[in-house]
Amino acid sequence: MFKGFKLTRKLENTLMLVFTLIFLGYISMSPDMNLESLKGVLIIGITVGIIYGLVAVGISLIYTGLDVVNFSHGEFFMLGAFTGLTVYNFLIDGELIYAIFPEAYGWVGYVIGLFFAFVIMGLFGVLIERVFLRPLTKKGGGYTVAGMGIIICGFGLSVVLLNLAYIIWNPTAHPFHADLGLPINIGGVTLPMTYLWMLVTGFTVAGALYFFFK
Repeated sequence: MFKGFKLTRKLENTLMLVFTLIFLGYISMSPDMNLESLKGVLIIGITVGIIYGLVAVGISLIYTGLDVVNFSHGEFFMLGAFTGLTVYNFLIDGELIYAIFPEAYGWVGYVIGLFFAFVIMGLFGVLIERVFLRPLTKKGGGYTVAGMGIIICGFGLSVVLLNLAYIIWNPTAHPFHADLGLPINIGGVTLPMTYLWMLVTGFTVAGALYFFFK
């Protein structure tokens, strides 16, 4: 029945548009939903969605470059966030940044925390690749025995890294008290500055990657 069916890019975009319109129509019929609530849901949804999109881009880059499906990618993302949070809290609690930059200590501490998170996780990624993944990728990938070993290795790393985070930071939520400025108003919806920078950073990285690989 579907032997001659081919899913083209144009058809994918059409289906996505149809499902989006159906979803918007469904939520608009809710008695608790009004225009202001809808705008808030859309803005916050796009902001959070761009973060998940960047995580997905990372998985795609690893698969494209190394032919490795990294099932522990989410845990790497988590460790990077906790690393940045730990560095930020260390700098802010020590009051060194506040003594040097009293007017912009939140920004400075945030940028330094991100920098250390990038560097530490980059080195950690190299270590994992050299110790665990490279011996397997040398023997092949895809549907070979080594390829299945890569998948199992990813699941194992996921469990180990998750429990390591439990031991170091415990399983409770840790807020990131980054003072990036006062909330802003977009279309009648008040959002923290962190949401704005998530949008700007996400679209900038996505655009840079698009032009880099084009």
